[in-house]
Amino acid sequence: MESTYHRMRLELAKFISISAVLAGGTCFVLMAVILIIRVISDDLYNLVINLVYELNGLFPRLFPIIFFVFFLFLIFSMFIVSRRSFRYYTEVSQMLQSMAEGKLDVKLPVSDRDTLIGNLAQNINNLVHQLELSLQQERAAEESKNELITSVSHDLRTPLTSILGYLYIIEQDRYKDEVEMRYYTSIIYEKSKNLDRLVNELFEYVRTKNPKLTLHKEKINMTRLLQQLAAQYIPELKANRMEARLSLPGREVWLYADAEKLVRVYENIINNALRYGADGKWLDIRLQEDEKGICIEIKNYGKPIPKHSLPYVFERFYRADEARTEEGSGLGLAIAKNIVELHQGEIWVKSDESGTAFFTLFERENIDER
Repeated sequence: MESTYHRMRLELAKFISISAVLAGGTCFVLMAVILIIRVISDDLYNLVINLVYELNGLFPRLFPIIFFVFFLFLIFSMFIVSRRSFRYYTEVSQMLQSMAEGKLDVKLPVSDRDTLIGNLAQNINNLVHQLELSLQQERAAEESKNELITSVSHDLRTPLTSILGYLYIIEQDRYKDEVEMRYYTSIIYEKSKNLDRLVNELFEYVRTKNPKLTLHKEKINMTRLLQQLAAQYIPELKANRMEARLSLPGREVWLYADAEKLVRVYENIINNALRYGADGKWLDIRLQEDEKGICIEIKNYGKPIPKHSLPYVFERFYRADEARTEEGSGLGLAIAKNIVELHQGEIWVKSDESGTAFFTLFERENIDER
C-alpha cells in the first residue's frame, strides 16, 4: 500500500511538472509571436492586441464552459485508464485462482503500463516456473526410486531363491552323501557372495549418485595408476586368455582426483571387458594428454554392443545381452559414470566390429588442483 501511494505521488508530481513546462512554453511562444508581429506590422499588432482584449472580456463567460469540458475530458480519461487497469487486475486474479487450484501451466499477463503489478506478476511467474521444475524433478526422482526398487527386488530374488532351495534340500536330508551336500553348500556360498556383492554395489551406486558426496582429492600419477591396474589384472586376463597392451606417454601425467574412486572407475570398465570381451585376445589401455585434457581409453575386441543398446550402457541394471549367464549386478558402469561426473569429467562408449572402447575425459580446467 505504501509503495502504491508513493508511486501515485510520483505520477502526480510528474503530471504537474509537465503541465508547468507546457504552460510556460506556450506563454513564451505567444510572447515571441506577438513581438515578431509588432516588428513586421503595427496594424497587425494593434489588431492582435484588440483581439486579446475582446477575449479577456469574454473569458469570464467562457470559463465555466471550458472548465466543464476539461472536467468531462478528465473523467473520461480516468474511466478509460481505470477500465483497462480493472480488466488487467481481474485477469491476474483469475490466473492466481487457477494457480491456487494446481494449474501451474498458466502464466500471469505482464503489463507494461502498471509497473508495480507487472513486476509482481513477473515475479510470480518466475516462482511458479521454479515450483513446476521442482515438482517435475520430484516426480522423476520418485519414478527412479520405484524403478530401482523393482530392479533390486528382481536381482535379489534370484540368488535368494537358489539359496533357499538348496538349504531346503540340505535341511530335509535329501542329498545322497556328503559329497553332494558339499556341492550344494558350495553353490550356496557362491550365491551368497554374489548377493553380498550386489548389496555392496547398490550402496555404492546410491552413494555416488549423491552430487554432494565428498571427494578426497589428491594429485595422482595417472601413468603409474594405469600400469598398476594392468599388473593387478594379469591373473584374470590369463584366465580369459587375454593380454593387456599399454600405450602411455613417455612422461608422467598428473590428475587431481579422488584416487580410490577413480581406481573404481577403471576396475569396473576392465571387469566389464573381462566379462563381455573375452572373445578377443587383447585389452588395450591408452592414455593421452593434450591441450584439451586427459583422455583414457580402454578397449576390448569381443562381441560388439548392439547399436540400439549403446545409449543405455551406463544405466543401472542394464545388460546389452540379457541372454548372457555371466554374473553381474548391472551397476558397475553406472557407478563409473557417477564417479566420473563427480569429477566434472565425461565418459562414453564406442562399439563396432573393430571392438568396444570406453573413454573417460577430464578437461584441462578440471585437472589442476583447486
